[in-house]
Amino acid sequence: MRIISWNANYNGRHWSFDAALKMLESLRADIVVLCETAPPSVPVGPQVSWIGAAAPGLAVVAFGEYGLDPHPLNDGSPPLTAGFAVRGPQDLRLLAAWPVQYPGGVTYHQVLMGALDRYAEFLGAGPAMLIGDLNSSARVTSQKRSHPLFVQRAKELGLRSLYHEQSGEAHGEELVPTYRHHNRAEQPFHLDYCFASDALRANPRLMVLDDDVWWGRSDHCPIVVEV
Repeated sequence: MRIISWNANYNGRHWSFDAALKMLESLRADIVVLCETAPPSVPVGPQVSWIGAAAPGLAVVAFGEYGLDPHPLNDGSPPLTAGFAVRGPQDLRLLAAWPVQYPGGVTYHQVLMGALDRYAEFLGAGPAMLIGDLNSSARVTSQKRSHPLFVQRAKELGLRSLYHEQSGEAHGEELVPTYRHHNRAEQPFHLDYCFASDALRANPRLMVLDDDVWWGRSDHCPIVVEV
């Protein structure tokens, strides 16, 4: 099963939903989580889900034999977070997230912690993952204390970052970035994650597509997860 998460940088590039998906087409995903994207051009349904009132928002798309069952808790969930039962050759409990932060509103950290608390029972009831541009890093000065709290809460729910499990690197010391602040290579951060449960960490593979092609399309590069 191949799951891809990518922030399509709608605010900077204004890619259409179709254009963003087309760029990912050759990667042959079963599930795509599109953060900061335009609304879908096709009706939402068993294979396309939209989270957000207007552009940009969060979209989850299933392909082939896979389908999406939105969780009842999605109504009233923390902004731009949603849970899905993924149905198909391999079943999965998926929490997609693209937390945003507005002046005077909830913080990235509050959104993430609220989502973990809200979906705790759902995530603990079977093979599960939290995936998306989570806008959290121990390398960010204002998040040096909050990011470890988020990582610890995810761990309590049985979720660990596949990138860090695979690389052995500590949070905040990632050698491979997924984001360039203001599109500048000298300001790299690791903000895009897949936190997975024990059942999905037997033989996983996570790739960060940090090459010139993807950096030319967005300030984020995709993460590709195979479980």
